[in-house]
Amino acid sequence: MREIKFRGKVADEPNEWVYGYLTNENTIYQPRKTKYSKNCGVGVFTVIPESIGQFTGLYDKDGVEIYEGDVIRLDDEYRKLISSATAESEEDLCRKDCIIGFKDGAFMYGRNKYKPEDLDTYLWLSEKNCTVIGNIYIDQDTLEILTPTNKLGQEEIDL
Repeated sequence: MREIKFRGKVADEPNEWVYGYLTNENTIYQPRKTKYSKNCGVGVFTVIPESIGQFTGLYDKDGVEIYEGDVIRLDDEYRKLISSATAESEEDLCRKDCIIGFKDGAFMYGRNKYKPEDLDTYLWLSEKNCTVIGNIYIDQDTLEILTPTNKLGQEEIDL
């Protein structure tokens, strides 16, 4: 059985994340200090509600926990494999970087778009063929795929 836990960005610590149990809509109880929460120890923390993401119960190929809102990078060979039935050229391959969301009772990502209604691939099919590279709540300047002015295909990304 998977552990039900969440992460969230601490409201009064701009670069601090806590990992633990959601106690209400904007509070997370962190039962122990983690390597990701440098300044926050054990306790109850008020977090920014929009930053809350649930642990998927899955790990990327490096053993990193995957959370809702994470950005994963798919391996090139795997992208070609899952796109082979429909791709006619390199441009038709599914996107390299994808955002994890929750739809129809499952954690998923969109192979071609970022909007929640476009989630079309179950994460559990890809967990060993991807790497977590960030999440949608961190500094967006570091992730080209998340900048609103970046165009992929003919669409502008709208987060």
